[in-house]
Amino acid sequence: MESHSVSLSQKNIIMQKHGKSMQELADSRDTYNTECCDVCEQLRKDLRSLQSCEKLKGFESEKILNIIELLYQNKTKHEEVNKFMEQIKICTCCLDKLRSNKDVNRSAFNRLTVISTPDCIKQLNLFERTFIKFCMTCVTVVRLGQLINKARPQNELTAALKGRIAYFPVNVKANA
Repeated sequence: MESHSVSLSQKNIIMQKHGKSMQELADSRDTYNTECCDVCEQLRKDLRSLQSCEKLKGFESEKILNIIELLYQNKTKHEEVNKFMEQIKICTCCLDKLRSNKDVNRSAFNRLTVISTPDCIKQLNLFERTFIKFCMTCVTVVRLGQLINKARPQNELTAALKGRIAYFPVNVKANA
């Protein structure tokens, strides 16, 4: 009987000490988000079905059509397209990028990763890496002066803000 009363007093001490945080945890436990975007696979609260996005501007972009095709091939449980469009959820971030015909950086289709640096480049030292340059598709040949306002204000001292530039294309095959 005494061991029972000791355990009750221990429970009371624990409840007095940690009861408030335990109650807060119990209250917030049921509000956790358990649904994820089918494209980026992140737990999000701003999810909507693909069917609800059909009337949005830019929904017929090439990237959205490609992602719908990939989702239908890899994640569908329905043969009927309407049920599929209703079932698949997409977050606002992925939807905005796809509607503007841009790629989603980390999606389920690139295994949520960015392509790593090849081994041949990893083995280069600092000086060898500085010689690596992106392929130039055009060369700035002539930079003409500005047409008006010869005295440029102090906040516009960079040459890229004013003036005209003459570009000439470079043969990409020869450059590569």
